[in-house]
Amino acid sequence: MDGVAASYLFTREVEGAYRGRNKKKFPSYAEYVEEEAAISPDELAEGHDYWKKMLASFDEKKHLPPVDVEGVAAWTQGNFDYELKNISNEFFRESRLNENIYFLGASMLTLAKITGSKESIMSWIHNGRTTMRERRLMGLMLEQFPCAWDFHEDISVGEFLNKLFGQTQISMTYRKSLDVVYNNGLEDDCVSFIFQKHINGDLVIADTTSEVIYLPPNEISAAENALDIEIDETDTGFYELFLDYDASRYSEAAMKNFAETMNEILIAMKNPDKKISEILG
Repeated sequence: MDGVAASYLFTREVEGAYRGRNKKKFPSYAEYVEEEAAISPDELAEGHDYWKKMLASFDEKKHLPPVDVEGVAAWTQGNFDYELKNISNEFFRESRLNENIYFLGASMLTLAKITGSKESIMSWIHNGRTTMRERRLMGLMLEQFPCAWDFHEDISVGEFLNKLFGQTQISMTYRKSLDVVYNNGLEDDCVSFIFQKHINGDLVIADTTSEVIYLPPNEISAAENALDIEIDETDTGFYELFLDYDASRYSEAAMKNFAETMNEILIAMKNPDKKISEILG
């Protein structure tokens, strides 16, 4: 199961059973998988072309942070945490901006600035639940959507965020065609982004705070990605940035620079009229 199923749907089911509520039949995850597999290739073709075109120009040397570590042969997991103290959820309530799009946009701008490129090609994680039926499916539903942006056109922050939101909405319509991305590993080397809210809070089941016990690290504890960007909203209303990176490519100093650069960009983006060129320099 993914995080939504494990921390929300499953615990809610246990709580309902404890309270003696009528047991509701959950939609069948197996049936859902069978339905997905039965979609005809013709229905998926347009989406396949969409994803292939978006990722066609991806280049590790151009769209990943520059490597600054040598002599480490194999992928090695590294972690760097950074508190974002200059932006809170109050800003999003007042501005009515979409948190996910704002942080995704900041990630793309940071990547462009760090690489010295006017392009960003990366991916973002969605919980994979868009209908009422899917929101009740207890299984693995996460989807990883490629995203790309050309910053050669100098537009304002506000216009960039609006257009980026539009791109994500179009991408969602081609969600069923992501099989070509997964099966061919088209985005395996891309930087990925995920935004999460209150995932580290207490789980209360049957009036009892549950103890969360994490599995010890092992060789399959993490995907061997170059860089994963995670933004979590905390109970204080502020945000934390977690960078999971390949320590055989990047030093902690490089990740610290990435985090500090992203923090500066997040602050600059508060002005919707600021030009992208002013941010990228």
